[in-house]
Amino acid sequence: MNNIMLIEDDKQLRQNIRIALERSGFQVDEFSNGSEVFVKKLDSTPDLILCDIMMPEKDGYWVFNEIKKHHTLSTIPFIFITAKVDRDDIRKGMNLGADDYLTKPFKISELLDAVNSRISLHKGNAPYSKLKPKPQETLLKIDNFILLDVGKKLERIAIKSIDFIKADGVYSEVYMNNTPKIEVRKSLNDWEHILPNESFIRIHRSTIINILAVSHVEKWFNQTLLLYIQNYKEPLKISRSYKSALKGKIIF
Repeated sequence: MNNIMLIEDDKQLRQNIRIALERSGFQVDEFSNGSEVFVKKLDSTPDLILCDIMMPEKDGYWVFNEIKKHHTLSTIPFIFITAKVDRDDIRKGMNLGADDYLTKPFKISELLDAVNSRISLHKGNAPYSKLKPKPQETLLKIDNFILLDVGKKLERIAIKSIDFIKADGVYSEVYMNNTPKIEVRKSLNDWEHILPNESFIRIHRSTIINILAVSHVEKWFNQTLLLYIQNYKEPLKISRSYKSALKGKIIF
């Protein structure tokens, strides 16, 4: 039985999440604030941590940073629960290294999908989303083209020219051949529905890369990796939970 650490100051919401998780077969250790995590004795090491951002005294960012210092918790998948929908706030959490986020209000199905996905990836299994394959006819081929709405016009883009895609919620930035990025209203999940999965791989909650554009990979701290794209100076971070998705496609 997988164990979830739940940190949420709203008693009613905390209870609702606990009930939903327990009915789906999870064991839940719940805490009303982040400080309790480091005071109370855990029943067992969690398989995943769910943590609210906006809490009194110590917010979720503080909790995340403290957990990453903890020798038994630092590698556990971490999902932020947030009512903050500003893109800068979401980016802050993802840049810290969080694996995912849930925006309030969310459906029980969204909660379970996120939890199952992160646990599966962390344990080296196929990502949860891949356990329900999408029809092959919805996927483009590497030599196909796509029309992107860039505001005043539709721009014809070759799939193979896309180096990587970074997303915040329903918006994404498309990087191609080291040219100025194109911003479109399309989530990373939308991209995964259409991009050829033999060439495009998600390496982070917010990033998909074209493996044909990869120059090399370097080991980084805390079991993470840095991936370098040809003609780009800044590397992309490969989240711990996505390393298994690269096996057989990139050697590191």
